[in-house]
Amino acid sequence: MRLDRSARIVVAALVTLAAVCFAAPWIAPYPPDAVDLTQLRAAPSAAHWLGTDELGRDVLSRLLFGGRASLALGVLAALLATAVGAGVGATAGYLGGGVDNLLMRLTDVALAIPTLPIAIVLGAYAGNSLPALIAAIAALSWMTTARVVRGEVLTLRETGFVAAAQGLGQSRYGTIRRHLLPNTAGVLAVSATIAVGNAILVESALSFLGLGVQPPTPTWGNMLTDAQATMATRPLLTVFPGLAILLVILGVNLCGEALRPRTRPI
Repeated sequence: MRLDRSARIVVAALVTLAAVCFAAPWIAPYPPDAVDLTQLRAAPSAAHWLGTDELGRDVLSRLLFGGRASLALGVLAALLATAVGAGVGATAGYLGGGVDNLLMRLTDVALAIPTLPIAIVLGAYAGNSLPALIAAIAALSWMTTARVVRGEVLTLRETGFVAAAQGLGQSRYGTIRRHLLPNTAGVLAVSATIAVGNAILVESALSFLGLGVQPPTPTWGNMLTDAQATMATRPLLTVFPGLAILLVILGVNLCGEALRPRTRPI
């Protein structure tokens, strides 16, 4: 499936944005926490392309450094959630019976728990620890992947190559690891890309509530938090991080759709 022109533009923007953010230490015009009390809430200018915030910090520099944290958190949380969901779903689908029933009921219970209240509690315990925040977001995100992978495996386990692997003495978990999971790569790619966007949204919501990554480390979420007091008078301070979040979520979803036909079962 070929992406249309508008989709290709968004994906190109995502790749460019990610590359620029991770090059922030070399290209950002100022340190992200450099305070200039003579430039409080300055309008965009040649010295500060996107203006400054309430402490005189350069918005462009903070946007670039904030992207590093937000994108890294989103990708790592998505990979962890996808790995857990794939393991649970593949095990449930292949083993079936009581194991399938137990794992799927646990998945149903996890899905029934309201995400945001639990995210707030976990975010409060995670504090400023990025690894703990990644683990907390992944713990709230693996269930959809588990259900989708289980459905794929229920179909794949009836195919000839699985019977051949069993006939050759392949163990159950060897069959899952070597034959079933590689043939779910398509749905895993789509699930992982969607999970990246969801993880960034959850982090942004937690940071907006003051429970995500704490200052002075910038993220797009806590940039929105810092700007809420001047949202009516300086809306650009919320537009830039909000637009970055929007572009990333659009881009990763389109990447997932583009990957789907290239990762079909074999």
